[in-house]
Amino acid sequence: MNRFLLPVLAAVSVLFAIAIGILWYRSHHGTDYLQHTSLPTLGINNLSISYTLHGISIIRGQLRIYASESTYFPHEPIASLPNASAAWHTGRLGLGHFGSDPLPIRSIWNRLGFNSYETGMMSSFSSDSEHGIAIPLWLPLVLSLFFPVLLLRRICRQRHRRAHGFCPDCGYDLRATPHRCPECGRQVSTPAAPGPLP
Repeated sequence: MNRFLLPVLAAVSVLFAIAIGILWYRSHHGTDYLQHTSLPTLGINNLSISYTLHGISIIRGQLRIYASESTYFPHEPIASLPNASAAWHTGRLGLGHFGSDPLPIRSIWNRLGFNSYETGMMSSFSSDSEHGIAIPLWLPLVLSLFFPVLLLRRICRQRHRRAHGFCPDCGYDLRATPHRCPECGRQVSTPAAPGPLP
């Protein structure tokens, strides 16, 4: 990998890991969400209005990707649809909101934070159903450490090679040519010799 690309990827990955850590902390004190609401549609005989929502939410240390449908049943037939448009929404809900209960644990995968779920509720004037999947936030956090670990490994390997007289990039033996690697052409700076003790 390019000598300059890995540090950039590692820096971006560290920033991503910090963002995931902040979201993880916030997810235990409320829910952040981003969702898209479809255009409303009328039901049979104009007796209902339905909306479809697709979104993601960060809740209880999980990233949940979901699709839901909400239907409202007014007491009288609707003459026309309300003025509305398909739109994206973002927001935050506090603790204890509808749908914030922990997901059921039925397997070892559920204990690790992976889940699929279906929820819903029905009343005399509305019905809501939602199905989705949940992914634990520790997964993207671990994945984001890949490039920083590679960079740390590269730095340790280069220091080890330099300390033992090898080219820090390709590992070529530099005892015969200590200032320039004949294999890859890298200029190698040798540490200054220690001065006499006072």
